[in-house]
Order: sequence, then C-alpha cells, then structure tokens
Amino acid sequence: MQQIIEIKNSTDHFFIYWQLTDFCNFKCNYCPKFLNSGDFAKNIKPGFPTEQEVTDFCKNLVNEHLQGRELFLVLSGGEPTLHPLFPTIVNKLKPYGRITVVTNGSRSKEWWQGLNSLPHDVNISLHPEFTKIDKINENGLYFLENNLALQFNLSCDPAFWADTVSLYNNLDERLKPFVIPKILNDLAGDRSNYTYTEEQTAWMANVQKFSAENKPRKLDDNFPVTVMYCNDGTSKILNNVYQLMINNNHIYTNWKCSAGSTGINVNFSGQVFAGICKQQLLGRLDQFKLLTEFVDCNKEACVCPSDLRLTKYNPSFPRS
Repeated sequence: MQQIIEIKNSTDHFFIYWQLTDFCNFKCNYCPKFLNSGDFAKNIKPGFPTEQEVTDFCKNLVNEHLQGRELFLVLSGGEPTLHPLFPTIVNKLKPYGRITVVTNGSRSKEWWQGLNSLPHDVNISLHPEFTKIDKINENGLYFLENNLALQFNLSCDPAFWADTVSLYNNLDERLKPFVIPKILNDLAGDRSNYTYTEEQTAWMANVQKFSAENKPRKLDDNFPVTVMYCNDGTSKILNNVYQLMINNNHIYTNWKCSAGSTGINVNFSGQVFAGICKQQLLGRLDQFKLLTEFVDCNKEACVCPSDLRLTKYNPSFPRS
C-alpha cells in the first residue's frame, strides 16, 4: 500500500508561527480559554512580551536566525490584529519573506486600508457562532482586488453544523474557491479530532474538492514548495495540508522532524518552542538558540499547517 515516508521543502525557508495575542473578540465553544482570556496580556500570568522584546526578536531574526533563508511568518493568536504592534511587525519583517495573517476577519475594510503595509496572505477563520458574513464578503473581495493570497479556514463545527453549511452557502461565489474545510481538534486536550457523521465528512470532502479544482493557483506562486515522497518511489506536491488530516495522513510518531531548526513557535507567553507542537523549549523570544539536528517526534498527530510543512522523514526508509 502506498505510504508517505518523507515530507520535504524544496526551497530553503524558515518557518515561524507567532501567537501574538492570548485575547480575542470571539469566544468560540471549541476554542480553549488560554487562546482568548488575555491572562498574559493582563499580567494575570507573567511573561507577555514587552515592546523592547518584540523589537529585539525582529532584529535578531533578521541579523542572526534567518542566515540567508527566506522567512515564512504566520501571525496568529488569539486575534493578532488586536495587538498594538501588529502594523509595526508587518512593516519590519515583510521585506525578508512572506507574511501570513490568521484572523477571524472582524476588522473592517477601512482598518485594513489604513495599514502602511499589507501582509502577503490572509487566512480568515470562519466561525459559525460569530462570523458576520457581510463583513467577510467585503474584506475578502478587497484582499483579492489587492492581489493578496486568500484562504478561508471554515471551522466545521458538528455542534453548529447547520450554521457551518449556511456560512459557506452565503459566501460570495467569487470567494468559495478559497474555502478550506477545517476538521476541529481538541486544542485543550490530546489534539484528537472531533467526531463527524459520514454525511458531514462527505460534505467537507466536496468543499475541499471544489477548492482544489477552482482556486486560482497563481496566487500561491511564492508559497514554499513542499513535496511528499512515498514508499513506491512516487512523489507529489503538497498543495493543501488540510487534505493530509482529512485523509488521516498526519501521523508522524517516531519520525525525524526539523522542528526547532527550520521551524519555531513563538508563544504569547514570550517562550520559543521547536514547532507549534512544542517538541522542545528553546528559550525566550529575545534570546534563544535554534537546534542543529532533527528531533524525534513524540506526538500522536501533527495537526498544525506550519508543522505539517516542516521537513520530516520516516527513519525506517532511506531518504530521497
């Protein structure tokens, strides 16, 4: 049976998933409290980075950690656009690579128009409980008009399934090709997937298929090229990491992974980890050391897009 044995980036990128905030203006039922409570930002828990630490991180990143590699930065949260330094960070780091913002889309079009620099990509999370479809349609079309790479991560919530389907159906037809159905995970626990019926799974597969067949690829020209290698000698470009999860191809326990050397997670507590899965603590954001060797994956599943794209391989097979 065909089996994926290696995932490899064909270009030299440095991945960063930076959780700017632990506060959000949404309170989704599937979102754990630590992502929207603001405990760190309010100093209820210590460690929320200071403006100087953020400035030092950006400077050290450019002068030391990139080492000629192209930056691939994801700004997330919480809701990252609520952070007061969001515009500054985009301005400082945009010249060194590609910046993606993961947002709930609640900011107005006028707010985006007021930024000195727009990111390269905007991933809008669609949440059935809170998303305002009129604002999403307006923002989405504005991003397309300004040649930003666009993606909608549709949170497919079994508890609000009718609202999930309605949210998709009411999107502007020009935006539907950019929708990726997102299988929910237990973020506060063991990262296991939520349970879906056969009909719900089939609906998500159809939305995924429509996107794969209709999304304009030209918007992704500068996206890191990630290749999957299989045990039968075949290979395939990984265009959509969520498809790995839908097809249950995201289990890499005991694999070797480049988390910590080519990919890090900067938490809103100011700590830097090897990968979003936090394989290893590397230090605080203003002073940390990257790993020089691959780590042994000890997770049951790989569920974060940035981690899924990291170079990794099954040591039981020869590398490509």
